[in-house]
Amino acid sequence: MISAYLLGRHHGRPDPAVRGQIRDALQKSAQDLGAAGRDTSYGFGLVRAKAALDYLQGSGGVTPDAI
Repeated sequence: MISAYLLGRHHGRPDPAVRGQIRDALQKSAQDLGAAGRDTSYGFGLVRAKAALDYLQGSGGVTPDAI
């Protein structure tokens, strides 16, 4: 659901390059939970759709430490 929202807001076309950009934005903008980095309990952490959209639009999003 979140990736569909980002796709519609960012590009609106589902080509492989855009899907990779969305995956990257979701991973880099997630708020880390549990052990540092990706882990088996929380994956990449808490999804932050607005931060991911900001990242895709060029502002780089917000780092999890800024919250």
